[in-house]
Amino acid sequence: MTDRGVLSPEELISLRDDLDFAHTLMCLAVRRNLQAFSFAGIRIPKILQTWGGETDIAKSSGIATELATFQEQLYDRIVSLARNKRMLHEIWGFNEHVTAV
Repeated sequence: MTDRGVLSPEELISLRDDLDFAHTLMCLAVRRNLQAFSFAGIRIPKILQTWGGETDIAKSSGIATELATFQEQLYDRIVSLARNKRMLHEIWGFNEHVTAV
């Protein structure tokens, strides 16, 4: 990442590739075991519970961290449906990489 916090074209391509791979893992996991999915134990951010579908989400302190944490937990939960440790390790790596960006 550059000093300005802007991703280079190469970093954007790498991030896109990572997103594609994470999407593929989640799709496979859902196909294997969707009926086992549950939100139990995942804290859904209040902003998502109360959001009425407007185009803008009100900004509040810590919202980015709250949403990122929710997303990571959701991705973990979805991929765990496949009961495949390698896939789970891959999504953990994806979460770490995206958090670092």
